[in-house]
Amino acid sequence: MIHTYKQAKEYILGFVPQKPPKHVSGSTHFIRASKYIEMLGNPQNNYPTIHIAGTSGKGSTSYLISKILTTAGYKTGLHLSPHLHSIRERAQINNKKISQEKFLELTKKIKKTIDKFDEKKYGKLLFAQVTQGFAFLYFAQEKVDIAVIETGLGGKYDGTNVVNSIVGIITPIDFDHMHILGKTLDKIAWNKAGIMKKSQVAAISAKQKNIAQIVLRNKAKYLGIKLYEEEKDFKVIIKKNTSRGVLFDYIDKEKKISNLFCSLVGPHQAHNAALAIKASFELKKLGYKIKYSHIKKALSDSVHYGRFEIIKRQGKTFILDGAHNQHKFSALVETLSQVYPKDKFICIFSCKKNKEIDNSIKMLKNKAKTIVATQFTHPANDGPNSPIEISVILEKLLKTKFKGNIVAIPSLPKALAYVIKESSKEDKIVVTGSFHTVGEVRDILLKIK
Repeated sequence: MIHTYKQAKEYILGFVPQKPPKHVSGSTHFIRASKYIEMLGNPQNNYPTIHIAGTSGKGSTSYLISKILTTAGYKTGLHLSPHLHSIRERAQINNKKISQEKFLELTKKIKKTIDKFDEKKYGKLLFAQVTQGFAFLYFAQEKVDIAVIETGLGGKYDGTNVVNSIVGIITPIDFDHMHILGKTLDKIAWNKAGIMKKSQVAAISAKQKNIAQIVLRNKAKYLGIKLYEEEKDFKVIIKKNTSRGVLFDYIDKEKKISNLFCSLVGPHQAHNAALAIKASFELKKLGYKIKYSHIKKALSDSVHYGRFEIIKRQGKTFILDGAHNQHKFSALVETLSQVYPKDKFICIFSCKKNKEIDNSIKMLKNKAKTIVATQFTHPANDGPNSPIEISVILEKLLKTKFKGNIVAIPSLPKALAYVIKESSKEDKIVVTGSFHTVGEVRDILLKIK
């Protein structure tokens, strides 16, 4: 029986695979998730949704849209994946995570459904699928006006794709999760494009590589919906990028908003903000009362932890960024180069086993003077979400002919303690590779006065 929040959390976390799951087709995963959510009563049908897929920028774009809607006065649900510190971050209303009391209450409710779920027929539910249904049920119970839903992985076969969204957004598509989504960019794009639906007033796309853009255009044409493309239908002009945020102009064929300031750091955040702004204008066409002032205030007040987040502790500067694929590392390195053009960094690096890190390591080593290879703390020893072996990181570093210092410390807390002790006050310390890595370090740093 579940009586406390701790027990509820342990029950939900119990669905995290402890070893690599048996490979099944994407359609099998989706059938399993959709059956589970159907047993919950299809709660996602009780409110309109905005659905976001892509390789990079999904979380920031989802957050910015929800921030704009909340600022405009709408009770807004937000489902994010992954979480940084707390499992409760995956179900938010008005950018506040679900309370422990509500979490306990809903866990008891979904357990009754899961106990009746036919695992022999559909297979064991995965952690992401359980939390997706959890969030949908929470939003329905709390009667949100609208919900912003970030996909977990892919699009077409992701459990969140049970929604009939009114706006679909595709952030930049690149190579990631190739063992599941496909080895070529067109196959990955086809999977991401699966969130585009006839129910949408429009789909909105970030600037894409040509082959990915063609896939999205063909899908929109097949569905008979409008596809707005960055650079073609709307764009941003970046005016200034600092450690406090990015200043830019937003321009489309009908309007221009000058001197927008987004307090999320990095030029890529201006492009994420542009997707959120364009989505807001599409919602206005449906009758949502969103003003320019709401957009400006939401962007300037934004705080999204673990995305080029700068924390000062003991006179030292820590830059926390959950980059975990090639595209995200490119954005991280570009932001480091613009905000700190003269600096070389100490990097604490740990990532998940299922990540292709060759190109990411190559980019990172150009900005680092020291790389500390470590492993974040994780309950699974052999699952896809467990940390990659240090020996693999070291092998990749040696292949790149990295000329700086290489340090191997298996324990992430000990690696952080080592860096704090050995670094000078002038040093800037980058923590990256995974949101697991960033979340664990952030938790330790926040406990330091």
